[in-house]
Amino acid sequence: MDVRNAQAGRVLHQWAGTTIDRHLDLASNFLISVFKIRGVTPQRYFFGTSAVLGLLFGIITEPESTIFWGSHYIMWLLQTLLPVSILVFVHIGLHANSTFAALNPWLKLFISGLIGALVFVPIALGIDILWGNNPQPESFSAFKYLLFDEAAGAVPPVLISWMAINAPWLLFFKEETEGTESVALEIESSTESNLESLSQSNKTTEINSGFQSLISPTIQGALLYIKSELHYLLIVTDKGKELILYNLSDAISELAPQQGIQCHRSFWVAKNAIRSIKKDGRQGLLKLINDDEIPVSRARFIEVKDYVGVTYISE
Repeated sequence: MDVRNAQAGRVLHQWAGTTIDRHLDLASNFLISVFKIRGVTPQRYFFGTSAVLGLLFGIITEPESTIFWGSHYIMWLLQTLLPVSILVFVHIGLHANSTFAALNPWLKLFISGLIGALVFVPIALGIDILWGNNPQPESFSAFKYLLFDEAAGAVPPVLISWMAINAPWLLFFKEETEGTESVALEIESSTESNLESLSQSNKTTEINSGFQSLISPTIQGALLYIKSELHYLLIVTDKGKELILYNLSDAISELAPQQGIQCHRSFWVAKNAIRSIKKDGRQGLLKLINDDEIPVSRARFIEVKDYVGVTYISE
């Protein structure tokens, strides 16, 4: 009786896990489809949200008596659009550092947000002085006082807004990393032949438009995989890695189906980059020719296994 109960419990646990994962994938695809219908790219999301915040701040705050309402709104749009631009470039720049890239996503947001907010402080002070919200400093000590006062007023809201803007994506597209036991199945192909095939497939891919046009020339090469990180894409080729501001679904639509497959709601992998596939607890795992390991969601495991041509895999 205990054995039957244990078996039933395992079956129920596996069914529940697969069902939850499938619903998350459906919800993710629905969100992406809504965004595509409305034309919401990462750029539009960031700057559209910033513009809305600027207009809201303009509405709820009273303008100085010396300036008219139009100028008041322009000031607030500058106070929201400029910091977001700085934050995006700071985050991308920091991600080039391997130590930063390996950090927890929330910590990465906090660090990039803090640095970006501090960079914006003197710009914010300049806007306030230009619009007459702060007096013109008459000495260096007065300038330092105004700068510290501006930092106290600008850094917290900029940092909080940066975390809040990115939070829905970070929470919704949270990666799965569970799993203990695993059994690997090697795919019969060599690293050299795979790289040659990858290079050949890239020759037939247009790189003058779409996401590939945003990749630095030093990184352009055989595409191995793409990883979605918040509103960014981590592009990994045989030449290196680079973070760009782009949407994963749009990037996948620009690639031929035979080039690769989306194995997880946050990953696309080139077919010829796959060295092995295995079950890793309740999900799957792909090992690539560059030794990186990519998760395969439970709902997509059979599809990925069939795509790479595997007819049998040990559980």
